[in-house]
Amino acid sequence: MRVRRLFSFAALGFVLSLLATTANADELRRLYAQILRDPTNSELNFRYAELAEQRGEIRKALSAYERVAQNDPNHPRVMMALQRIRRMLQPDITQFYTQFGFAYETNPRRVAANERDDGTFIARLSMKDERGVGNGMRWRTVGQLSGDIYFDQGDLSYGHAGLYTGPLIDITPTIAMHAAVGGSGAYFDHRMFYKEALASVVFESFLEGAFHTVRLRAGYRDYNGGFASTDGMYADIVGRFSFADWLGPNTTVSFSPWYRWSDIGGLSFSVLVPQEQIQPGRYNEYGARIDAYKRLLDWLSFGVGISASQRDYEPGFDVVTLLNVNRRDVLISPHATVIFHKVAGEQNDLRVQYRYENNDSTVAVRDYENHIATMLLISRF
Repeated sequence: MRVRRLFSFAALGFVLSLLATTANADELRRLYAQILRDPTNSELNFRYAELAEQRGEIRKALSAYERVAQNDPNHPRVMMALQRIRRMLQPDITQFYTQFGFAYETNPRRVAANERDDGTFIARLSMKDERGVGNGMRWRTVGQLSGDIYFDQGDLSYGHAGLYTGPLIDITPTIAMHAAVGGSGAYFDHRMFYKEALASVVFESFLEGAFHTVRLRAGYRDYNGGFASTDGMYADIVGRFSFADWLGPNTTVSFSPWYRWSDIGGLSFSVLVPQEQIQPGRYNEYGARIDAYKRLLDWLSFGVGISASQRDYEPGFDVVTLLNVNRRDVLISPHATVIFHKVAGEQNDLRVQYRYENNDSTVAVRDYENHIATMLLISRF
């Protein structure tokens, strides 16, 4: 008896669903007939697009929303609807980005005296995976793996691995938000350096041919025993704003300001971690970087830039001076870059860069200069 009743309910549900589908199809045809008589009617087109979207006929919905946007660009909901449909039509993608090359530094330990130069083998691998998860939402996962191997001073060799993932949500027709959680770990001085958990929110927009991002990030980092730092929280906000053709045709200018706060316990001490943005200690840091690139030829670009930052450490014991100090570091770093495009393939670039670092500290023994020459083969696939 119970089986028969369940079968009856299932049959009734199927019939009702079939009737609803037929009714929706009839309504879609009726609306289309009305649109043919009045093609610029925004409300008719919008209702048609909504119904087509409900039925899963995404291409029909896209065409109708585009007609609304063309005839009535100030329609209150059409731009968000268009963005949602375009997200649905985007294919799932997985992209990889690699960098392999060498660097030479005159002062890799960043010390004030007894400098020792060294060469480095550099390897980087980045991955971005993005796919649809329904109703126009995308899910993005980003992974990073890197290593710097010093030829003579092996204790400076450094490795890092990280992964974070989360949804990509459209806030407005031109602004999307990527909310993510993840973690990373690092290897330094022949042992585990630290591990961390982090959360981030990235806002990104594409306006008038320019791509802009703002990232807010917070994390908890735990250093391995034996290092000067212990554990604690850190947070930062980093912007990147790019502008095309500001300095003439085929030019790009980018500006990246940042603020960082670190409450990681331990001594007022910084180890060499060239590509790390967060180093041990309690401090506040303010900085900015500006770059300008010019595409001189189809196969050649040239760029110049400069970065500047000020890091104010909280008063604390310095392991080198053996004093309680109020330390402030000002780091200035100009650089010049030459990029050879399409090296052994469309997806490969050869980047040659020179960078100069000058750190001026209120603690004299923390002053340093460093010259860095880098050559990297960069590939995208």
